[in-house]
Amino acid sequence: MRPGFARGRTLRAGAGIERNSRRGAVTEPAPRGLRPAARRALEALMRSRNQRTLSRQNQLTERARSMLHAPTASEAALWLALRGGALGVAFKRQVPLGERFIADFFAPSVGLVVEVDGGVHRESRRADRRRDERLRRLGYRVVRVDAALVLRDPERALAAIRTALG
Repeated sequence: MRPGFARGRTLRAGAGIERNSRRGAVTEPAPRGLRPAARRALEALMRSRNQRTLSRQNQLTERARSMLHAPTASEAALWLALRGGALGVAFKRQVPLGERFIADFFAPSVGLVVEVDGGVHRESRRADRRRDERLRRLGYRVVRVDAALVLRDPERALAAIRTALG
């Protein structure tokens, strides 16, 4: 029997279990001193948390793929200007970042996120500010470009991105 675990002692769910802080993954198996029923319950709890995290990541990836294949007119126009390293930096489209965000365009070499703000974003400016702050905390720089500007004057939109690139 392992030290610190008396026979018949049950462990509260989550006590003594280390998790990977980024994804909630369990890095240590359930303690051996638990009764079989308690051990099974604890392991089931750990599995369900891992499956939820993986499920969330899979959903985010699938959503990004569907958005990749159905761009808005402004995203398509901006992509024509950004692709192929036109600004000296390689960009990717519809990239999952963190555990809950999808960037319209992302330059991994410089950590720049470019968001094209259409009609939906006009109604959710507060949520966009929170999202930008969370992305900044993850180490990314965020630049927002209005969709109408991209369609009407793509050079001004590219100038804003060039400025953000530094």
